[in-house]
Amino acid sequence: MVSSSRTPLLVSVLATLPFLAACSVSAIVPGQKEIDRTAVTGSIPEDVTSLPRPGPASGGDEEALAVALGGQLAAGSLSTPFPWQSVDGERRGTVTFLAGEGEDGCRGLITTRESFDGVALYRGRLCLDDHAGWQVRSFEPFDG
Repeated sequence: MVSSSRTPLLVSVLATLPFLAACSVSAIVPGQKEIDRTAVTGSIPEDVTSLPRPGPASGGDEEALAVALGGQLAAGSLSTPFPWQSVDGERRGTVTFLAGEGEDGCRGLITTRESFDGVALYRGRLCLDDHAGWQVRSFEPFDG
């Protein structure tokens, strides 16, 4: 026999069981024997070659890269990774690889570029101009 002090608790638990059972089966449509698998969201396409390729970078990206590289040199540090951001704040990235200075005074780099159209990997080449500082000579999507 249940003691009288436990009776209100037992009644409360028993009263909520039908509601809890309804929550666990609320996703099943009455009369349907199987789960509807036609509604698929967030699926990844099988053919990734059909995905759009990243477009060319804008001039603001090139300027931001030159400023970031100049800032790293001024600080006496060329360790990677280091961040960059466009002047308008709409694009940013992280330089993940920076090649040593070549005979022509240029440095190769690999960076991410994040914007409203997604994240992509880019490669570039920056060269030091005696009068204008670091200038971007190339900046294009990385093909691998």
